[in-house]
Amino acid sequence: MNNELTNKCPSCGAIIEINENSQKSFCEFCGFALIKNQQAPQTQQVVQIVKTQNHEWQSKLALAQNWERTYFAQGAKAVVIGTDKGFNAVVELYCQSELVGGHEPEQWLSFARFYTKGLVFGIEQKELVLHSINRAIVNYTLYMDNAIRFSETGKDELEREKTETIEKLRADLSRFPEKKPNGSAAESAKGCYIATSVYGSYDCPEVWTLRRYRDFKLSNTKRGRLFTKIYYKISPTIVKLFGKTKLFNRISKWYLDKKVRKLQKRGFASTPYED
Repeated sequence: MNNELTNKCPSCGAIIEINENSQKSFCEFCGFALIKNQQAPQTQQVVQIVKTQNHEWQSKLALAQNWERTYFAQGAKAVVIGTDKGFNAVVELYCQSELVGGHEPEQWLSFARFYTKGLVFGIEQKELVLHSINRAIVNYTLYMDNAIRFSETGKDELEREKTETIEKLRADLSRFPEKKPNGSAAESAKGCYIATSVYGSYDCPEVWTLRRYRDFKLSNTKRGRLFTKIYYKISPTIVKLFGKTKLFNRISKWYLDKKVRKLQKRGFASTPYED
């Protein structure tokens, strides 16, 4: 078996650089994990797809990083994944990797680094509009804090990187004017919605957690933004019809409490938060 065939990814056909010092290698284009067959003759280098669930996040992360390189090398218009494009498409891929892996510091660190660099690049390319410098800083801080939280080593170095990056990001973004949201986006926080109705306040720990989830997670994906839009459309009506019934509030609170606990374990804080 020649090297060209041996090093060819069974998934996408790309040539894989085999790591001689490791049993595992990963395709940098599609992210498929490969493992050497230790029982094969030394003159051959047989690889096979690792299908265990544990490597799914690595495949998705590699895919996100590959499209990240395309984003910076060829521009936002070159990145089209389904119905998502440009910066938001790469963010969606990072989110998919995070959902599968959960608490892998490598994911959060790579995501945080792309977010700052990609945001500035997207604004410079006029693909993105700057709505709030503070919001961008908070987003980056959340991603970086999760990288630090789940890392077993190097926490001090990551803290220094976070501090330096925040200063640089603030300086970079200050070159662009902020465009404040208007219309329905600006009014969204003023309505009477299910979580506010259940907890009795728009400013309480549970709702702060849910608002962070909306802004830092749902707003980064097309499906998340669609869900939020539908929620804002139907939630006031649901509250108006059922908001005063004990059964509705009991079931809603049980579900929201469960959701909030999971979100807080994933790093969405319950401290005071301004939209």
